[in-house]
Amino acid sequence: MIKSMVIGALLHALQGKIVYQRLEPGRKGIYRAVPSALHSSIRLYSRFEYPQGLYAHQSACIESVLAGQNTAICTSTASGKSVAFSFPTMDELLQNHKARALFVYPIKALANDQIIKLQGLAKSLGLNPGIVRKFDGDVHGIERQDALEHGRLLVVTPDVLHTTILRENGQSLYGELFQHLALVILDECHVYSGVFGSNMAYVVRRLRQVCRRHGSDPRFIMASATAGNPYEHFSKLTGLENIKILGPDNDGSPRFDRHFYLVEPQEYVDAYLLRVIAELARRRVRFLVFGQTRQQVERITEQLRLQTPEVGSRVEAYRAGLNAEDRLHIEKAFRQNQLSGLIATSALELGVDLPNLAVCILVGLPGTKASFLQQAGRIGRREEGHVIVLRTESAYDNYYFRNPERLFSKPLEPLALNLDNEPLMIAHYACARAESGHFEAPDLDGDVFGGEFARLAGFNPGMNVKRSSMISRSCAILSLMG
Repeated sequence: MIKSMVIGALLHALQGKIVYQRLEPGRKGIYRAVPSALHSSIRLYSRFEYPQGLYAHQSACIESVLAGQNTAICTSTASGKSVAFSFPTMDELLQNHKARALFVYPIKALANDQIIKLQGLAKSLGLNPGIVRKFDGDVHGIERQDALEHGRLLVVTPDVLHTTILRENGQSLYGELFQHLALVILDECHVYSGVFGSNMAYVVRRLRQVCRRHGSDPRFIMASATAGNPYEHFSKLTGLENIKILGPDNDGSPRFDRHFYLVEPQEYVDAYLLRVIAELARRRVRFLVFGQTRQQVERITEQLRLQTPEVGSRVEAYRAGLNAEDRLHIEKAFRQNQLSGLIATSALELGVDLPNLAVCILVGLPGTKASFLQQAGRIGRREEGHVIVLRTESAYDNYYFRNPERLFSKPLEPLALNLDNEPLMIAHYACARAESGHFEAPDLDGDVFGGEFARLAGFNPGMNVKRSSMISRSCAILSLMG
């Protein structure tokens, strides 16, 4: 464990000016008993894995789902949200041998990380780990058919849900999935904002419509980092109104002390960063660096290998665009202590689990407080943590380096979804018509899609529904990311 005085001295010795320092005190965990309504296999497993019980918010989430409620858990980064939704899912699969579940993750890297955990959990509970299957853009042909035939818990990404799974619901294997779909888990829901989130909101409504077509009405479990408008966001995202929200006040997870340092390098920021990384690596301190762009991440990694090969060989770049094999290799190497650190883009901002991180370095402040908390939340999970923010020349950095207290006191930004975007509605309406099985006379539910969509679809006779013909009959291949 590295102490704050050591970090402070190191930053100063390397010619960095600490303009602000802050301690965020840790807290003890609040524990509750494992809900007695869970399957006996899960209770037995928990007796050994969680002898103290579950965190308060985990137990509350499980009880809510078991009671049949749509539930959203909106607690801090690394607070154990995955347990809160994986336990009731496994309970459903154990209790009902025909039940199916969908886990939707916004990026492949996070999906890959969770598949390993879910397969391990299934095996520990006496289930065949092969029931947990990946179904994303890296899975093709016979692998997809095998996943549908043998998978009961499918881990998917929004693009494949949109372009393939919903569109093919009329085929027998897909239809069987929807017929027995009991639970839908949407993780990292704070990512679903702006154009991407607005598209995702319609994808979720189409999912609910397809489920109705096949006679199912799955419960939804949503997980997110803390947000400024949780109920509004979850309701807009899903079209559901009766949602149980578990927020920061319910958070029972423990946290170690975290120290924050706002640092002005007295030289070019890349040069200073390279020297800090080299010193941390020599001290065998495990670290994570968040760069602002993919190009910056690659440049810093290359410079490390050229200037300090003994350090560069133990540091890897982790960014969007890596193929699945490379991502998994890097994550495994880090967990097995073959790497000292990672230099990442925001692809690692989400909940990929990297244990025993002591230091997180941010090259400039991210553009929102939510992203700042997400990145800082990568450390302080199992030991005292340190967050170092290096000032860049951006106006955003300049403002908060002059007013550091405001960085920590300002409220979280509300997450924005725009469901009144008519071109967006037209595109998703075309998809919904194709997915209904009756393109010319689709049977779509206004209570699923909402009033504006309903009027577009012709529930209001005055609306010209033929406008949707601008989109392919088979399915609009939208760019979900905008």
